Amino acid sequence: MDYFKLSFFKGYAIRIYKPLFLIKVALFFWFAGGIATQTFFPVFLKQRGVSIAQMSLATTVSTVLQLICSLIAGVVADKIGRTKPILFILLAIIVALCVAFFIMPPLDTDAAKHHFYFQDSNIDSTHKSTFEPICNFSATYNEPKCKLYYNSSQMFSKDHCFKSDIVEEKMLSQIAIINNRTIAFKKIEICLLGSNEIMSSNYSYKICNGNYCNYLLHECKSRFGECSNRDNSTVVLFLAYALLTAIYFTSLTLTFRFFDDTVITLTSEHNSDFGRQRVWSNIGSLVGPTLAGYVMQWASGNDRNYSLVFVFYGSFTLLSALASWKLVMPKRNPGKRMWRKFIALLKNPDILTFMLVVLVLGTSYSYIILYSNWFLEDLGASKVFLGLLTPVSSTFAFVTLLTSKWWYRNVGAENIFVIALVGYAFYFVYLSFLIEPWYAILGRIVAFTFSYHLLWVTVVEFSHILAPEGLHATVIVSIGVFHFLVGKGTASLLGGTLISAYGGRIAFRVMGGINLFTAILYTCFHYSRRCYQK
Repeated sequence: MDYFKLSFFKGYAIRIYKPLFLIKVALFFWFAGGIATQTFFPVFLKQRGVSIAQMSLATTVSTVLQLICSLIAGVVADKIGRTKPILFILLAIIVALCVAFFIMPPLDTDAAKHHFYFQDSNIDSTHKSTFEPICNFSATYNEPKCKLYYNSSQMFSKDHCFKSDIVEEKMLSQIAIINNRTIAFKKIEICLLGSNEIMSSNYSYKICNGNYCNYLLHECKSRFGECSNRDNSTVVLFLAYALLTAIYFTSLTLTFRFFDDTVITLTSEHNSDFGRQRVWSNIGSLVGPTLAGYVMQWASGNDRNYSLVFVFYGSFTLLSALASWKLVMPKRNPGKRMWRKFIALLKNPDILTFMLVVLVLGTSYSYIILYSNWFLEDLGASKVFLGLLTPVSSTFAFVTLLTSKWWYRNVGAENIFVIALVGYAFYFVYLSFLIEPWYAILGRIVAFTFSYHLLWVTVVEFSHILAPEGLHATVIVSIGVFHFLVGKGTASLLGGTLISAYGGRIAFRVMGGINLFTAILYTCFHYSRRCYQK
């Protein structure tokens, strides 16, 4: 028999096709680990001391890297006629990254602080001073335009004075100049925050003297200058985090796309349904984050050690790799004249309109992911509700995934694209008129069931049919990058522009109009093509 049969209550059973059993297992473990890590990766970096600005820099670098590496990997896979070796290399890189992230030490957040050290006597309370510190360690320093005010009338108990435990061997003597007089304090230490955080504000610091302490007011009137005591090891560690983050996002994106190519190749070989394999991806996506959160809670308790997610991810990636190892892949002929075929594809009007539709759909998907929760939170949506949106909509998607073959054969790929565009248009307009955030879940179910889950099955199958021999991996990987990566960049640009200029509601209506206009344009194009062919 070619099927596993799992019997349930009252004779109900599930049949699993044996040649495709391992790809189901591989998809489940990969998506469970991958989606879980995507969920916890930002908070992991935050826990390790990486700032939002630093994270954004690494993400920007990874975007360029993903575009370049995706094209190269797709071409190499087609050139050798095999995707399995590329997939294993990517899985091996992911496991290595999990080990690296787990053992990486945190960034020293205290290294971003400024430390000023004074020695000797008193200060004349009637004078205002220009504060000219010398950096504690060898670092670039531009003098800030700051004033130092002393108030001798305010006296406080020494117990309330500011204290800082800094190793004195690492400190150099600092000098404050007041009216051309060199004034020194006796073992007084002031610790300032990084210049980016203090240069536009006024801060008071307590100076200890005997059993009492006085105030020094540090007033900065311009945002320039930095006295940084970051040593070389901190900079190197940040660069290591940035590099690993860029490689992580690139490997993650490529692995998702090569699993798409592997699955569509196997389902085409066995005349099976691509959507039924995606069911297991969906199950993994739903189970993974919850299971990873439970494992971290059990292992670390209230400490919330987010690095444990990489133990979870690495283990599940290894299980996915073991399942993929036994896959029997059909042979492909190595690609020939690939550049000529690729240029011919770009000259095909069907391909160009298909790419336009994928770009609009990818932009809409990323726009919802990036901005819908922000909009709903402004309406008063709770964090619990926001966390339920994606799992609930993904649960309803099982119906369309299990019946995707029927949809593809009876409705057609072009009509499904139009349905997806109309689905997003409906959801955007629906959100723009929303008052009660709870009703957003109804629109999300409609939009994501047809406009994402069913759509992506159709996109991969349509790409597989359109791709000429020797370009299957290149086309599928490129379309995936076009939808998820380029679409995300377009969504970020549009969202920032529209929301800042017109507000959230108008921005959603504009996005709905773009989808509706694209649906009408695509329908007219195919209608005219059919009339011309007749």
